Amino acid sequence: MGYSMSGNFQSCINGVLMEWMGIEEFAAWAEKKGLILRPNPAEVAWIELPGGKSRFWLAPPNALRLSALFEDLLAGLEAWGTCVLWPTNSGWPSLHDGFKANDRVYNTILRLARINGPCEGSAVFSADERDILLAILVAHMSIKQGFVDLFVVPDHGRQILHASHHDVVHVTCPNALSMNNFVQHMKAHHHELPEAPPDGTFKSVEWTERK
Repeated sequence: MGYSMSGNFQSCINGVLMEWMGIEEFAAWAEKKGLILRPNPAEVAWIELPGGKSRFWLAPPNALRLSALFEDLLAGLEAWGTCVLWPTNSGWPSLHDGFKANDRVYNTILRLARINGPCEGSAVFSADERDILLAILVAHMSIKQGFVDLFVVPDHGRQILHASHHDVVHVTCPNALSMNNFVQHMKAHHHELPEAPPDGTFKSVEWTERK
């Protein structure tokens, strides 16, 4: 896609060359795709697809099932050449803060993915690097979630995958038809929509109340 390298490149990349987008670059790219960064481009806590329709799936506690869920979610996206992986508040953790085992495991996976925090910005994964993206998503949801969410945005900008700290994964599609097709894809792979919100702090969703 020809992303240019930002000033954060040297601080975030360790080893083999990979594509990287800084905050300003990502904000400009998102604007071209018609996406809205909330509350503002400097402190992104949410990426919005205007007019889009969203559904979510519960993240299973079993890593084997979680891997299958993310694999099928990624497979359900429209064809993409690259995907942007963006953390909320734009930041990746320091890889030297690993006192607990889960921190050290997560930091090791980030290091192998060539994300050398602490740093700001997003990693850009090619389709050939899908398994690296998959590994980060699984590790994030299973051992290093905290209150940091991860957003995956394909290069076409027509869908968003959001790994949330509520132990759910949201997918947003541009319209109801596209969303329904995605839901049917997930059902075909034995991932049913939940019948209730995951916890009391989760925002009420009309479609779950109708089930």
